[in-house]
Amino acid sequence: GLTMQQGAKALKALGYLATEFGIHSKRHVVHTPDGSIMGEWGMRVWGGRNKTTNSNNTNKNNNKRQNAHIPRQELRRILMDRLEPGTIQWGHRLLNYKQEETENTSE
Repeated sequence: GLTMQQGAKALKALGYLATEFGIHSKRHVVHTPDGSIMGEWGMRVWGGRNKTTNSNNTNKNNNKRQNAHIPRQELRRILMDRLEPGTIQWGHRLLNYKQEETENTSE
């Protein structure tokens, strides 16, 4: 899977909420090959305190913020569903890109 740390803002801009499809955890543990804990992160580890200041968190939004873990295939499907059919051309490569100036039509 893929852990989205800052991606929730981008998905929200596309009209999706990370809570709709992601798996949320309040604790993340990384182990060494022998099973020892190498590191731990998350709200359950820090007890709701701010990691950098070690003070009680007073911002209600930060208490709700969590990383979303999502399978890469699911994220790809969600993003591709937003595109017009035929936008992606598999088996091709981009050889050149030229940005053309457009007329400013706003007043």
